Parts: sequence; C-alpha cells; structure tokens
Amino acid sequence: MIPAITTIDLPCKTAPDLFVTPDNQKPHTASYRRRVEAAKILCARCPDQVACGQLARDTNASGVWGGEDDVDRARATGHRPRRLRTTRTPASCGTEAGYKRHRRDGEETCQFCRDALAAVQRRREAARRPPVTCGTRSGYRRHRRDGEAACQPCLDANAAADRRLHTTGTTVAP
Repeated sequence: MIPAITTIDLPCKTAPDLFVTPDNQKPHTASYRRRVEAAKILCARCPDQVACGQLARDTNASGVWGGEDDVDRARATGHRPRRLRTTRTPASCGTEAGYKRHRRDGEETCQFCRDALAAVQRRREAARRPPVTCGTRSGYRRHRRDGEAACQPCLDANAAADRRLHTTGTTVAP
C-alpha cells in the first residue's frame, strides 16, 4: 500500500491483500499472476497510479504499485526482481540429508538417519572398489554373501587359499 499521496479511498487501501507479495508465492505461478492481474485492474482506475509507480521504483518496494509488480518494475528499470523468500522443508529422517541436518543443528542423530548414512557409505565404498571376478577367493566370498552357489573356479580358488593358509600362515599366493 502506498503512503497517503491523496486523501481519497485508494484501491490498494480497500483490498490490500491483492497488492502485497506473499513470501511463499513465486511470480511464475498461476495464483500469483491472477492476483497481480486483479490488482493491476484496480490500479488502472487509481488517480495516483503514476506517482505510486515512481515511488515504488525509488524505494525498491515489493508488491503491486502503480499497476506494476516486481517483475514489471525489474523489466522497466533493467534490474533483476527481488528474490522472494521460500520456505524449505527440513530433510526427513532416514536420509543422508536428515543425518546432516541433525549434525548441523547440534542434535543427536536418530537411528534411522545413522542407518541411512551407513547405507550411503557402503554404496560409495562399493563403487570405489574394483569388481570382484570369479576364480578368486573374493569371488567365492561374494557368492556366499549374495546367497548363491559358488562356481567351480571360485571353489577351487578358495580351497587353494585355505591350503596356503594352513601351510604358510597366509592366503596370499607367493
């Protein structure tokens, strides 16, 4: 709403909610555009439209002033419109972002977030390791971990590693 430029009833004083930009509304949404267009129609009948628009440009005001919204004024002056504040929803528990939120806020991390972080770390670690090939003791262990029957090359490699362990004390081939 504009300060008392005139003493008559101005449209922005009779329907102020049309002229104020809510913090959570973005300029590209349909509800924003409908509200702005309704305010512009009321502004078109206002005797102080020119003075009001100039005041908005001079003070970098937000909302509809003089028949222009933030985007219109930015186009006219060559400046970017003021960013509207949006509210972010906090990261939910059971995610890596939830774990980080707990840590950032100085809270104790919940079990769901610790489990999620551990799963992410396991995936990242697995992505860094070279793939396990059959015919090695690691291949045999992968079969066992995945609940599969081990293939013959893996069974042979595991048996050879067991023999070396019993005879030399290590599974590493010479």
